[in-house]
Amino acid sequence: MEIITSTQNNRIKEIIKLKQKKYRDKNRLFIIETNHLIEEALKHYQLRLIITDDYTYKSDKCDVLYVSSNIMKKISNLNSVPSLIGICEYIDNDIDYSFDVVVFDDIQDPSNLGNMMRTCLAFNINNIILSNNCVDCYNPKCIQASQGAIFQLNIIRKDLLDYLDILKKENYMLIGTSLTKAISIENRDKIMMKKAFFLGNEGQGLQEEIINNMDINYYIPINNIDSLNVGNALAIILYEFNKDKYDKNI
Repeated sequence: MEIITSTQNNRIKEIIKLKQKKYRDKNRLFIIETNHLIEEALKHYQLRLIITDDYTYKSDKCDVLYVSSNIMKKISNLNSVPSLIGICEYIDNDIDYSFDVVVFDDIQDPSNLGNMMRTCLAFNINNIILSNNCVDCYNPKCIQASQGAIFQLNIIRKDLLDYLDILKKENYMLIGTSLTKAISIENRDKIMMKKAFFLGNEGQGLQEEIINNMDINYYIPINNIDSLNVGNALAIILYEFNKDKYDKNI
């Protein structure tokens, strides 16, 4: 069994580079950390590689690279270095236009995006569209916050203004979230057609041009504060619309 101990090893140098977005994009590979996330990934994907300093670890699902604890520290993004690190290819799943979608406009916080992936999955949303200026969904903080949800989602990145026509042709109702030009979600009607929910940037919300192209915009009535975290807003909105499946009186 070969155990790699040098950071000058060419293979290790290429793996360490994956901590940077430009190299992730170049190689279309990203790093997964912790046993839980690797287990979740293996349920849905064939990992390219598992890296470990546990020399008793074996896998019949992918190659295993044995390295020293020092190498694990160099590769890891975590304070507490995990015993397993996975290398996974980019997720290339097209949007399934049979189901609802959530669209994110310029989300900047990777932990926010990861948490919202979990929320989408919890409410049976498998389709996510990211604007071109959204944070990298393969950012380590996003991967960790998603808690494996990312491996069950169809994710694409598009120019949203160009993509509006595609969603309309696919017979989606475009639903925006805004504090202006909007009605209270308390007064919403039941919507039978497919829905595309648009959530905006943490500080600025949705672009004005996108708001103007929505079929309808909703706001969430709140007290004592100007706005909610976008992740909280998403959970409330999806919860409200999820009730349509069960509440015959809506």
